[in-house]
Amino acid sequence: MKFIGLSRLSLACICALALAALPFAAQAAKPSQVAKIPGEAWIVRAADSNWLSCWSKQSNGKYKLYVIKSDKGDPKEIASSDDPGGMCWLLGRNRLLYTTAKAVDNSVEKYHDVTYFIYDPASGESKRLNMVKDVLETYRFDPISSDDGSRAFHMTVGTRKLPSFNLYFSDGGQLLPRDVMANIGADYDLSSDGSTLYWTLEDAAGKSRSIVGWSFDANTYSELYQFPLAKDPAESSGLIKVNSPRKQAAMMAFSEKDPTLKLCIYNYADPKKLSVSTVNLAAEADILSYDWKGRSGVLYILYVTSDGTRKLIEWDVATRKATALLETRDSVESVEYSVPAQTYYYSVVAGGKGKAYTSLIIRLK
Repeated sequence: MKFIGLSRLSLACICALALAALPFAAQAAKPSQVAKIPGEAWIVRAADSNWLSCWSKQSNGKYKLYVIKSDKGDPKEIASSDDPGGMCWLLGRNRLLYTTAKAVDNSVEKYHDVTYFIYDPASGESKRLNMVKDVLETYRFDPISSDDGSRAFHMTVGTRKLPSFNLYFSDGGQLLPRDVMANIGADYDLSSDGSTLYWTLEDAAGKSRSIVGWSFDANTYSELYQFPLAKDPAESSGLIKVNSPRKQAAMMAFSEKDPTLKLCIYNYADPKKLSVSTVNLAAEADILSYDWKGRSGVLYILYVTSDGTRKLIEWDVATRKATALLETRDSVESVEYSVPAQTYYYSVVAGGKGKAYTSLIIRLK
């Protein structure tokens, strides 16, 4: 089994980006405050209704999980943990799937007992699901929901050193772990219908970079698209974001020959005519976070310039044109887009140097 890296571990830990001279449209979106949260909340997740969620680190080192009703700005604490994990909203179902963990050292090996919960804002209650073992701290990765919320995927690596594909089925309310014999990289993403998991691998000979698909129904590999490295502008890549209806995958890219290369978009709609397009920015640019804007052909990209300024842009893959949405000196590390609300959400963390940290949850619409 081969692991490429834990880049989905935390978007706040991914390096940042600065921008080249691009034909930007004027900034049209306007930020406004939704809520104030005690502590450090770097990542906000949005449901397709008016609910948001975030883990926030408190001054005592513990973490609290908050949900916020975006139209009222009322934060509610629903869980606390010394070691929080990932979270995602089940789209269309108005449920939050989240994990907590507890370190275990039984003198033979070290692992984490990871417990899954499902939270229902209507009842205000969390239901405990399964507990699984994880030896690589992959429990900190966010689960991923299908577009209709019928299922969600989360990966852990158990004491058998095999990937466990943990599938939550909304209709039955069950989380079913499944160990698989898969050569999987830790940079992965779920198809829109929740039936296929995608990740990338490079062959041992270093001749091709492949996008691999795994079918949950067949419980085996289902797709393989091999992009020859000789025609791939990226010398290395990571953090895959798949737009499965359009058969595109975006990945962070690095090239010593071309330091302006920041992202590659791998197109596999026609397996006989695989192609790669690029996002080129200033050489000093580093990406903080990015994703597809719904299932459109547009990416939204958050980056930081050499002077520490954060900027958010939308990038049209077909035209290679950028539209500026936000420019700020605030400490923004990640942005989340809600398709139904047509709104971006992010958190600004302020404080430090003897002052308590406070996080402001912001909408950009």
